[in-house]
Amino acid sequence: APSRLLAASAPEATEPIPHALDDLLLALLRPDPRDRPQDIEELIDRLHALTDLEPEENKALARGYIESKAFVGRERERTAISRLLTEAQGGGRVKAVCLEAEAGLGRSRLLQELTVASRVSGVITLAVATRPGAADFTFAASLILALLDSMPAALERVRPYAAELARTSEALARRLGQPIGRPDQSAALEDFRQVLLDIAREHTLAVFVDDLHRIDPPSQALLASLVLEKAPAKLLLVVTLPRELGADPSPALRSLRQAALPMELCPLAASDVHALLHSVFGNASYLDRLAQRVHQASAGNPAHCLEIAEHLARSGAARYSEGGWELPADLDPNSLPTLREAQIARLTRLSAATRA
Repeated sequence: APSRLLAASAPEATEPIPHALDDLLLALLRPDPRDRPQDIEELIDRLHALTDLEPEENKALARGYIESKAFVGRERERTAISRLLTEAQGGGRVKAVCLEAEAGLGRSRLLQELTVASRVSGVITLAVATRPGAADFTFAASLILALLDSMPAALERVRPYAAELARTSEALARRLGQPIGRPDQSAALEDFRQVLLDIAREHTLAVFVDDLHRIDPPSQALLASLVLEKAPAKLLLVVTLPRELGADPSPALRSLRQAALPMELCPLAASDVHALLHSVFGNASYLDRLAQRVHQASAGNPAHCLEIAEHLARSGAARYSEGGWELPADLDPNSLPTLREAQIARLTRLSAATRA
């Protein structure tokens, strides 16, 4: 209990922790969710019973509700990729999935959820941010650095290739204790490939790449070579792409896209939009009606749904007070902003310096 920790660590403390606060804090840490407070209203009621604080009404708190929304839907995709991860653990050919979607449909959010699920399962999970315009092999070097962070013992597998790999990245050169220089493109590509395959022959690797088209071309070629590998490897690769790539994709990207299992994200169903808004607004009155209007206005685009939720909170149509939400009794779908209008409104709220 916190009171016992306080007594042990700061015996000179003059103000004890109330037993009721002890009980509440311990309840929040219960392993079984059913033993915890079931919603924010219950938590705030219990805090009110402990304190004389005035209820706080703050737009930052409302914003926090929107940013901490639940992940909803995508059961088909999660189930299929979970099955592929299980298959990867058994060996065989490299497994690869390409998630494609229009903007706002949540491909990055889905990838985050898949990454967490992979880590929880105990698999060596590599998820590296992409940087447009980065130097050759930047992404590949970041993958090796992430591998060494996740699995320090992998350093012994990397050492035979250290001289060539170190030439691709200053950070990797420091990590490997090697000088940096100009890499031999084909030799570096093969060494990166061999390191990852050597690890994947004994340990399951799951690699998650958001916006594959934004990484440097040699790293794209590396990932494509892994997907086309015919030798057994315990490796799952999941990448995301916008449905419309625009510029002509690189040969490596086209090759990977053709070899991977395609999955296209669809808009959320009405029930998913309801679940998403419930995670923001709780059991507020008129939630069912609001969810219907938002689904109609957004066509099931989750980013648009959340922009509408923020618009309602910012305009005062949805009012947050004392841990609960008051929603409008009805809404004209035509009065809600389009996704583009909501994004422009967000930009206009930035300072001039931030916009610049």
